[in-house]
Amino acid sequence: MTVTQVPMPGISSEADLQRFADELLAASSVTVYRLPDKLWHWLNCAPINEGVRIWLRKLLGGWPDLSVFLPIGNGYHLCAPIELKRHNGYLRSSQKVGKLSPWIVCRTPEEILAAITEAAAMAEKIKASHAEKGEIYHA
Repeated sequence: MTVTQVPMPGISSEADLQRFADELLAASSVTVYRLPDKLWHWLNCAPINEGVRIWLRKLLGGWPDLSVFLPIGNGYHLCAPIELKRHNGYLRSSQKVGKLSPWIVCRTPEEILAAITEAAAMAEKIKASHAEKGEIYHA
């Protein structure tokens, strides 16, 4: 898998980072899952019971901004969970396990590109390792 370079515009917000990541992943034909911004808008504005709203925020609030899935064969995928933050942004407690983050934190377009490129290289190494052992893996 090759990561396709896209223009790196001036980034002034986390939404700009998200747009850059979306364009990069679409150009690279990578499978990505993310909770849509419209879901968060609905969650904040919908006329729902406040207890339900709190429950949904807790349920969904700890997920990374992007879950990038790279095929390694036989239906298996390597997942790169990426959390986007601005330079002064920080992880909430719901995004940490103890003092550690299970996510790859990216603060610039260059870091996003590097994280996805590294994950793609890892996926290729895993596929190559299985091929060396004579195991047949289909994407």
